Amino acid sequence: MYAIGVNPWVWASPVDDKALAELIPRIAAFGFDAVELPIEQPGDWDPIRTRDLLAAHGLVAAGVCAVTPPGRELVDAAPAVVESTVAYLKGCVASAAAVGAPCVGGPAYASVGRTWRMSQAARAACYADFRRALAPVAEEAGELGVSIGVEALNRYETSVVNTIEQTVELIDGLPPNVGIMIDTYHMNIEEADPYAALAVAGPHIKHVQVSGTNRGAPGADHFDWPRFFTVLRGTGYQGAICIESFTAENDAIATAAAIWRPLAPSQDRLATDGLRYLRDILG
Repeated sequence: MYAIGVNPWVWASPVDDKALAELIPRIAAFGFDAVELPIEQPGDWDPIRTRDLLAAHGLVAAGVCAVTPPGRELVDAAPAVVESTVAYLKGCVASAAAVGAPCVGGPAYASVGRTWRMSQAARAACYADFRRALAPVAEEAGELGVSIGVEALNRYETSVVNTIEQTVELIDGLPPNVGIMIDTYHMNIEEADPYAALAVAGPHIKHVQVSGTNRGAPGADHFDWPRFFTVLRGTGYQGAICIESFTAENDAIATAAAIWRPLAPSQDRLATDGLRYLRDILG
């Protein structure tokens, strides 16, 4: 059975040492197996302290989420910006290795919300630039036993990769520790057939994030979750399944994720209802 995790963004942002000290015991008490750990700013949380806190509560680090606000870019950006983004991603990899997380995932190519039109030739050049910029991060990650999962976002959040097919093209030629992070929220918007797309992603999947089609709890929506997990099992993926959602109570994260209303009676209910549904459906 898959380990089921949750991202502390459900309750708080930034996810720092103080937030984790409060939330990790609660997440364990709810019955989760794992925690997904975003790094909004380097140093938000201490990897060794977090590793020990997770272990004390019987949890594991499912993955580290790379966060790309404006100014974190690997493509179509000044060399100094690319260099600082590479340094940030290497820091994420080092934190993942220290906390025991198998993967760093996220839209590492460009900042969320940045969109521009590209011709076919410009897109090919953009993808080549990404591969060159990510290569040293991938090499360092490989030496530390960490994978990188590249996440496709919906059309309103990026114009670089919106679909699994595009993401497979983007990572082509990179080392095998570079793959895909699945996010069902974005797949529901962009994929004509998200279940067929999941099968295409199969050999490349490094991490899986789930949420309802409205960013709420999985199960309280129209997504065909039984079909999704049947296909996922067929890919051979054995990592964690992590609920990713956000609180409407924090201005910064609510604006960044377009959370304009509560998505559940409470954030605790969003997490526990999602956990209960996933436990029921996964057996």
